[in-house]
Amino acid sequence: MGVDEKEAFSNVENRVVSQKDFDTVVINDLLDNYFFRKADLAKIFGISRQRVDEKLPKCISSRDNWRNKTITEKEIRAIHKLVEDKAFTLECEDAKYYIYNNQKDKCVFICAYEYEIKCFYLEDLPETERLLLIENNFNRFSLNEIKAYPFGEIVYILKKPYLKPYNGNRFNALANKRNMSLDAYAKFLCGLPHVSTKEITDVKIIEFLELNLIDGKDKVYISSNKKNQWIRNYCSRKGYTLKEFVELYGYEFAKSDAYDKSISTRESHIAELQKYIVDGNIIYIESTSDIYRKLAGYAIRKGLKLDEYIKQLGFLRTNKRPITIDKKAEIESIENEINSKSLKGEEKESFIKRRVNQGIFRKLLLEKYSCCCLCGIENPVFLIASHIKPWAMSLPEEKLDSDNGLLLCANHDILFDGGYISFDDNGKILISDEVSENDKLLMNISEDKTIELTEMNKEYLAYHRKNLFKR
Repeated sequence: MGVDEKEAFSNVENRVVSQKDFDTVVINDLLDNYFFRKADLAKIFGISRQRVDEKLPKCISSRDNWRNKTITEKEIRAIHKLVEDKAFTLECEDAKYYIYNNQKDKCVFICAYEYEIKCFYLEDLPETERLLLIENNFNRFSLNEIKAYPFGEIVYILKKPYLKPYNGNRFNALANKRNMSLDAYAKFLCGLPHVSTKEITDVKIIEFLELNLIDGKDKVYISSNKKNQWIRNYCSRKGYTLKEFVELYGYEFAKSDAYDKSISTRESHIAELQKYIVDGNIIYIESTSDIYRKLAGYAIRKGLKLDEYIKQLGFLRTNKRPITIDKKAEIESIENEINSKSLKGEEKESFIKRRVNQGIFRKLLLEKYSCCCLCGIENPVFLIASHIKPWAMSLPEEKLDSDNGLLLCANHDILFDGGYISFDDNGKILISDEVSENDKLLMNISEDKTIELTEMNKEYLAYHRKNLFKR
């Protein structure tokens, strides 16, 4: 841009600023107390950030340039549109509308016209619109939280209410962003404690009790049948006897075994396990499945380990998910390309990273997590499918196993890949001593961050901690 063009552009900026006027009282309040930045001010005025930095310190302290103005029907409709769209920004032909908040209890509504700025604090708005914003949490939630709402469902466990998230990993990331524990974050959102998405709720318990009523009355009998082992284990974990547990839900406990069916436990287990054969007599069962819980409970009662009991039934259990045909084809394609190009070292690792982020592995992790496990970034453009146990060190069935991966943003992928962060079996972040306090701040990591893990995640992370993490 030539000197004359720069001078002309500067003159245009000067006219825009002078016509709209800075309200320094409001601006300073927004910068100090709301999630409002100088970049937002530049956007509202349609000028450069540099111009804002030059102009703002020179402004004479002024007030009421933006406030104490009448709100129009068009502006009221804009508020309703923002709430309907779950958005903080609305652009129209002749105006732009913005909402900023302090993520606690206050918000402002800003109307930016070519020659005028209007700012309405929550208390300045008509009652209907004020209540609309409050009821929809526009004064408390970030934009990511607004879009994620409702976060979960209210469930009852042992007759007490909890918040059970729809998406555990997203909920975890949002809590981390506020530096809150899961319980504290759930209580901030709705006043209830948090419960894991895997927890058994009273709905399932009552369904079970209703199925075990005697003659349709309020008397429940829980037989020693294999299908009831899970409820016995659950009672024990929660510190209840069967009688106390049944009576907690308002039913009468029955001791009679008159309705117990004479089914051969071992034969029924064998019949069920045949559905999970992956090769010969090798079976694979998910650790979260009903069949796993049934067999594990039965084995404990018999004084056996699960795999010992399965072996008695004539099967061998593998912990590795079977490779599907499409996964096998993708693995062969990647390996063949590596061999044909004679890739080695960093070039090989870079190629693998690029290929797995174009195929099945990335798709599986996007479906599983939908956002960065640590910081909650949701835009897929910024997300990377990161292996826990490196491709080169993985068995064929591990290479595209979704449990051998975490979905991370670019910053956190670099840290995890390089061994500067890892996670313990509770999902709590481990940070290498090689990461300085300043770098922790810049890379958005802190010792209180956690992620949710599956049992298989934990096995892969044990390898990562032992072989890759820089302690």
